[in-house]
Amino acid sequence: MDAAVRILLGVIAGIIFGLFAAAASIKKKEQKLLIDWQLLSDTLNIRYSWLQKYLSVCDRYMNKFHSDIEALNTLIIKAINEEKDIKFLNMRLLNENNINYKLEAIKTSMADYPLMEGDSEMQGIINSIIESEIAVGKAIQAYNNSNLQYKIFLETFPISIVTFLLNKKTDIPPFMVTQANEFDDNYIDEDEI
Repeated sequence: MDAAVRILLGVIAGIIFGLFAAAASIKKKEQKLLIDWQLLSDTLNIRYSWLQKYLSVCDRYMNKFHSDIEALNTLIIKAINEEKDIKFLNMRLLNENNINYKLEAIKTSMADYPLMEGDSEMQGIINSIIESEIAVGKAIQAYNNSNLQYKIFLETFPISIVTFLLNKKTDIPPFMVTQANEFDDNYIDEDEI
């Protein structure tokens, strides 16, 4: 009986140790996801600040589109001030898609303003926007990769048991921009002005 009790205690200790190890692994993957989310959020804010500078220059040339420029600027300010926590990812994604939609409308109208092409301030801002959009594309890719790895990890056995016991969310959405393919071509390109 004494040996049976020791074996039983060893099994129980092994299970408890396994649960703690699994919980620590989940926490580590979760931290990676949150770090990548924060990087994406910060990178979007950098892009938004450059877009605000861009809109300021556009407003000088495109007076008849002042209300459209103001509406886009309002969306950008809202996105910058929005809660950055991953729990509000859907709101952040909605803001990004709305900004891209309004930006596309303004960008289409820019063809009627050839003087902007020679503006050196505008060229510098466009180059900075291009760099920020490349960084956003990379941050989206890193976040989505972490998100997928996190979900797969939580669904594997025996981690899935610990996931259930800890009531961890497995439905965190990826960050999918409506016009994500444009991050490769950049939203604002010098030859489009």
